[in-house]
This record gives sequence, structure tokens and C-alpha cells, in this order.
Amino acid sequence: MSFFVAGWYLIYTKPRQEKKVAVQLSKSDIKTFLPVFKNKGHRVDGKKLGFTPLFPSYVFVQLKSMTDYYTCADTDGVITYVKFGKKITRVKDEVIQNISMLVDNCPDITVLSGNVHSGQKVRIEDGPLSGLSCEIAEHEGQQKVLVHVSVLNLYIVVNVSLNKYLIEMC
Repeated sequence: MSFFVAGWYLIYTKPRQEKKVAVQLSKSDIKTFLPVFKNKGHRVDGKKLGFTPLFPSYVFVQLKSMTDYYTCADTDGVITYVKFGKKITRVKDEVIQNISMLVDNCPDITVLSGNVHSGQKVRIEDGPLSGLSCEIAEHEGQQKVLVHVSVLNLYIVVNVSLNKYLIEMC
């Protein structure tokens, strides 16, 4: 890397090593973001709640220097940075904020890849999702909110009643 720009990046980890990597990097004073959602555990009674990464094998990291870059790359469990061509891909702050907002406020989250017919771009202006940049689209016969995570080519789909939000068309 000849020219470093501070910001959010995405690392690819060994399978089921996301939490371990995030903890190790936090101990090295590197800010991480590992979005998780609640799921029912594998107990017979179904009462055990567990947390599953929203994007398996990926952890977002906020790098401030080349030292942080090399610390992440050398962390046990990390395979590589997500790259396009030979350049590591920087993730916009807005994407991190949108994902965080959805994980914190929406219990019914689904991640879809590929053929999602996106809809009208909007910005939610009121309520717990205030400031969220998203799209409204028809999915499985219902209107849903979509947030595109372009670095992974995935969509986060949430089931929310749009009637209670003030929406500004983009």
C-alpha cells in the first residue's frame, strides 16, 4: 500500500473466528464493528438465545494508520482484507452507520444476495431509524426497507411499518 487513507475497512476471517478476531483487535486499540443478530440456540426447548454475525467471516475495522493495517493483517484468524483489484476497499462511514442503526432497532433482519429488485431511494427523517439512507422495495409481497452493502454485494432487508416514519425521497 503506497497511499494510506484512514477509515473503515473490511477483513475476511477464518470461518467462525469473527468474534475472536474482533476481541483481539479491540485489545490492540483498533475499533471494530461486528454486526450480530439474535437467533434461537440449538437447545431442544428453543429458549437459549445466541448471537450470529450478520455477515459470516467478515469484520469491519477502523484503521487510523499503517500500523493498524499491519496489526489487523497479522492477527490470528484474519485471512485478508477485502479488495477490489489490488486495492483494499474502504467502507463509507454511512454504510457502518446504516448497518448499526438497523441492528440496534430492527429485530427482524434478513441478508440477501444477488437478485434483489431495488426500489425507490429514500431517507428516513423521523423515529429510531432517523437518518437511515435506504430503498423501499417489494419483497415477498410486502414493502420492505433495503440497505445495500455494496462492498459485499448484499442487501439487508428489514420488515418495518413505513406508515410511522417521515420519509424524504432522494
